[in-house]
Amino acid sequence: MFKFSTSEFNKICQKFAPSPDRWVGGVPYALPSSALQPPNFELALTPLASGNTVVVELLNSQKLMLEYEKYNELQAKSQRMQEDYENQMREMEKSKQGGLEELTEFYEGKLRETCARLEQVTTSALLTTLYKNYVLRIFVK
Repeated sequence: MFKFSTSEFNKICQKFAPSPDRWVGGVPYALPSSALQPPNFELALTPLASGNTVVVELLNSQKLMLEYEKYNELQAKSQRMQEDYENQMREMEKSKQGGLEELTEFYEGKLRETCARLEQVTTSALLTTLYKNYVLRIFVK
């Protein structure tokens, strides 16, 4: 057996055990990085390859469930992205239609203004011609 002095034991405890300020309600709130990573099933299976099939099947089913959960998460993410894309396409189509309608209304207004101006100039030219002919008839006689 190993024999440690009290100071060595305290050093080891401080090194490997979390300090009390890292505990909240008796549970550490900062998890080690290894707890955040999925378990390595291949390493767990190697010593059991000797024949304990129940444990191997359990580990395989856990691995399968983990992969299934990842698949479902990716499926949901893909669905959300597809819906976002479709919403963006609808918004862009509405924006395009609104822009086209606005542009059409602008050029229709310009066309009306130009037609009114043309009619005014045509009327003015006609009146000028009539006035000129009237004046010529009066003074030419």
